[in-house]
Amino acid sequence: MRFNDMYPSKYLKKEDVTTPIRTTIRHVAMEELDGDGGKESKPVIFFSSAKEMVLNKGNGSILFEAYGEPDQWQGKPVEIYVDPNVMFGGKRTGGLRLRIPSGPAFSSAWSWAQAQAEAAKVGLTKDALVAALKAKGCAGYNPERDTPVILELIGAQSKTEQGFDDGIPEFGDAYEGPG
Repeated sequence: MRFNDMYPSKYLKKEDVTTPIRTTIRHVAMEELDGDGGKESKPVIFFSSAKEMVLNKGNGSILFEAYGEPDQWQGKPVEIYVDPNVMFGGKRTGGLRLRIPSGPAFSSAWSWAQAQAEAAKVGLTKDALVAALKAKGCAGYNPERDTPVILELIGAQSKTEQGFDDGIPEFGDAYEGPG
């Protein structure tokens, strides 16, 4: 058994990131977390293919400089990595950092199977995806065009689960899936 397995966390920690993770931002929400002074409201960032992460000001600043306000981050690519030079309490402890992916083109477009799998994580069915795409006028699945629509739907569903207004369109029609 590994030491970190004894203390699981729903939030991403440096031990979870053995190599950089390229992923897409689903949304950011404020959550009540236990802190040294009791409960504290902190921003938490949700990703398409990694556990959520408590967002510190340094990492938030990186995203703000690249993408603007947090409500514009949805669907944007990001890379999570461990920086061994992060200091905490005057000691070099290492920690999680975010950066904007560079190098070979980073595609944040999902295949139909990936889109369904990501939607299922927040309780959305294939029929809900199909209906949302149809409501946006999408005929046949196009990864580049439809991934942002699905990310918006997933973000809205995640917010609904947390008690926010959902903004999800009414569902109904069937969809044929990819053409």
